[in-house]
Amino acid sequence: MQPILLGVLGLEYQGFMECETNFLLSLMNSIERGVTENKKPQYPDRSWWSVLMMEPVKEVPNIDPIQSPLVKLTRASLINIPITDPTYGKYSIRMNQEVDPATEINNVINAIIAEAQTRPVIASINALERFLHTKPQLKCEIYNQLDRH
Repeated sequence: MQPILLGVLGLEYQGFMECETNFLLSLMNSIERGVTENKKPQYPDRSWWSVLMMEPVKEVPNIDPIQSPLVKLTRASLINIPITDPTYGKYSIRMNQEVDPATEINNVINAIIAEAQTRPVIASINALERFLHTKPQLKCEIYNQLDRH
């Protein structure tokens, strides 16, 4: 298995505690991780471009994501990266609510497992971002779906 960089938009420590997620909480306390604080206004595409460009960006670059410094350096496979709508990569969905959270989570995890057999992976799960602004009551359901994987 190759290295995996997984971003989960909207994931927050308070959610672990509120939703009583056992695995996610222990995982966050036991592995190397980086946390990106996105100051308001928050734009997922700019946040992800900052990761791919390996430096903060104020405007969306006009390049193919495959040509970004991080992807060129690692030769990683991109999965569901929210820099475009629909998302960019091997698995891609619209950033609306057409795809339910469980389907997105399952498909992203399956794509990660398949791709990480042969190359590094950069992936994003966007279910929290896509649903919590309009359906905050789904928060713990989505956290628990993430926790089960």
